[in-house]
Order: sequence, then structure tokens, then C-alpha cells
Amino acid sequence: MGTLSTSGISGQAGLAGAGAGIVGEMLIFAFLIFAITRRALPGLGPTAQHRLLPGDPELRLAALIVLTVATILFLRHWFVAEATGVEESAPRALAALWGILFTAASFLTTTGYVSADGRPPRNGPASARRA
Repeated sequence: MGTLSTSGISGQAGLAGAGAGIVGEMLIFAFLIFAITRRALPGLGPTAQHRLLPGDPELRLAALIVLTVATILFLRHWFVAEATGVEESAPRALAALWGILFTAASFLTTTGYVSADGRPPRNGPASARRA
């Protein structure tokens, strides 16, 4: 409901507590296109502009913004993992990349959902010193 609504409907625990996992996030991500461009809904846009979605300037700008932000944040994630000594595996790196892409698209559309997979690594020398 919160993906298509403008009334602020959202779960209390966020997406991490909802239990939908990456499949639920992918479904939400697919519906975020309706928040990015009005051309995704047939019959709602001006009839003079019969442009396909790949040629839509709103969608192209959104993709540029999301990919740029995701690249910067993924590089930050990678450098934090390297600096803290956390070993990054390919599945963890892909999960982090997905989380960053989802969160960036969600914030761009003002939905504000945060992925359960987009957080920076937490294990490292600081946590080892406490033990």
C-alpha cells in the first residue's frame, strides 16, 4: 500500500521486519516506476507524447541519478569493508548493491523505504577490540 499511496502508509518495523525479503523489495521496486513517470500508466499521459518507456526523459534521469548514487555508495561500502577488515564475498557484495539500488530508488520517489541489505559492514577491528 505504501508504494502507490501518498498518505504515508507503511509498516511499523520497516522492510527488515516485514519478512518479505528480497522478493518483496523487488516487487516494490517494480512498482516504483509508477512514481517516477506518468507514462508508465497507459491513458494518463498526454496523447501527443506516445514515447516508449526507454525513451522517457523522466525515467532516464531517474536511472542516471539512481545509478550514480548507487555507484558512489557501493564504492563507499566496499572501502569501508576493506578498511575494517571485513571479508566481502560476491553474494554479500551483490546483496549490498541491491540494497543500495533499492534504497536510492525509494528515496528518489520519496517513498523512503530502506532495504534490509543496504547497510555497511559492521564487523571489524572495533568490534573485535570489545570482545
